[in-house]
Amino acid sequence: MAVCENLNIDDFKTWVICPGDIFYQTKAGKNIHLHAPGDLINHSFFSKYLPYKDQLYIEMLVDRSLIAEGKAYLEDWIKKENILEQRRAALEFLNWVHSKYWKNAEKACLLDLSMVFFESFFKSHSLQELLKDTNIEYFKRSLAASAIGSVLSICLGYFNPTVVMDFYNIVYLLDVKIHESFSSFKIWESFESDRINGPLNYDLSEKEKKIIADHVGEIDFNNDHFDNIKNLQLLNLLNKHHETINGKGFPFALTENELSDLECVLIFSNNLISIVNHSFNENDGREFFKNILNYNDRDLGRTLGRRISKISVNVFKNFDEVA
Repeated sequence: MAVCENLNIDDFKTWVICPGDIFYQTKAGKNIHLHAPGDLINHSFFSKYLPYKDQLYIEMLVDRSLIAEGKAYLEDWIKKENILEQRRAALEFLNWVHSKYWKNAEKACLLDLSMVFFESFFKSHSLQELLKDTNIEYFKRSLAASAIGSVLSICLGYFNPTVVMDFYNIVYLLDVKIHESFSSFKIWESFESDRINGPLNYDLSEKEKKIIADHVGEIDFNNDHFDNIKNLQLLNLLNKHHETINGKGFPFALTENELSDLECVLIFSNNLISIVNHSFNENDGREFFKNILNYNDRDLGRTLGRRISKISVNVFKNFDEVA
C-alpha cells in the first residue's frame, strides 16, 4: 500500500516522470491532485506550488530499487558489441522480466518497467518538449506501450540493443505529424474509439479527417524528432501503426500475413494501452505478459497473432523450466 509522505523538493526538481500521486493540501485540509503516476512533469506549471513545500505530499508508486535492478541489465546489454554477448545479456534481462512480470510476483508495477526503459533508452527529447504542453496523456501511454513492445521484440530474437532502442523511441513518434500540425482532442477520442470498438464513422471535421489521413505516408527523414534514430529503415514502422492484423486498419488494410513480426508487435502494443486517461496502478504488472499473450481479440485486431504469441510464450515458459 502506498504511503503518503512530504514531497522532497530537491528530488522533485530532478524528475521527468512522476513516480506517484502528488497532492497539494490546502489550509482547510482539502487535497488537490496535481500529478498522477507516469505523468510527464511540467515544472513550469508546478513552480507556483513550490513555495508551499510543507503542503505538498506524494504517494510513491515506483520502487527505485527494482528500477535500478532492471536498468543494470539493460545498461549491461547496451555495452555489448559481440553478437553472442548481446544475446546472453538480452536473455538475462528477459529472465528478470519473467521473474517480475510473468510470474505472480509479490509486487509488480508496470510503471517500474516503463521507468527502466525510459531511463535507459529514451532519446526523443524534442518530442518530450512538444508534448509537455500539449498532450501528456499521449506521452504516458507511449511510456507503457514502448516498454511492452520492446520486451516482446526481444522475445522475437531482436538482440541488438541499438535496434530495440530505436524501436522503443519510434513508439513515441507514431503520431508526431498530428502533434506538430494540430491539437484536437477529438482526434485522440476517435483513435480511442477505434481501439476499443473497431473502425467507426467518428464525427470529425474535414480538416481533422485530412490530418489523420496525412499523418501516415511519406516520411520526412530530416525531421528533427528522428535525429536519434540510427536504423532509419525502422521509421517505415510509422506508416503501419494504424493497421490491424485482421485487415481492417488503415491506410493499407494489411493482414497478418502481410505484416512483419516487428510491425505486428508495434500494432499490438500500440493498441493495448488506452490513448487517453491511461493510469498506472500498484500490481498492474503482476503476471502482465502472461495475461496479454493469452489475450485474443481478433475482431478488433488486438492480438499478436498465433505464431508470434506462441514464440513469446515459449520464451517465458523456458525460464519457468530453468527456474
